[in-house]
Amino acid sequence: MMIIFFQDRLIKEDSVVHDDKVITSRGPGTAMDFSLSLIEILAGKEKRDEVTAGLLWK
Repeated sequence: MMIIFFQDRLIKEDSVVHDDKVITSRGPGTAMDFSLSLIEILAGKEKRDEVTAGLLWK
């Protein structure tokens, strides 16, 4: 994870960021990572791993 400060703002370069009640991603190219992160947050890591295995995704 790379963290950058720009004009007194914190910028994270992670593809998906989960901060308390807000979940966001960097853009359309991170849609799969975003979807899998939502699954993990809502249903747990085990369910994410199950879905990921079916997708042949890292």
